[in-house]
Amino acid sequence: MSQNIYELVFYGQLAEGFSVTETKQHVAQLFKTTTDQVERMFTGKRVVIRNKLDRETAAKYIIAMKKRGAECQIEEMG
Repeated sequence: MSQNIYELVFYGQLAEGFSVTETKQHVAQLFKTTTDQVERMFTGKRVVIRNKLDRETAAKYIIAMKKRGAECQIEEMG
């Protein structure tokens, strides 16, 4: 039996109580990059943050991103 593979997707939605500016800062810190580099994630279009994840790892990323203000989705690859 094959295991499903997932990707972490962001559509630009913020978690309640977070501003765009602070979310960009938090996400940049998480990925050890600059806010300029995460700027492209906030277009409102579908952005794949990570791919080739198992369900458990994808769920961990969901939690980490939400704590930093970004509402992400887990979507099956393929």
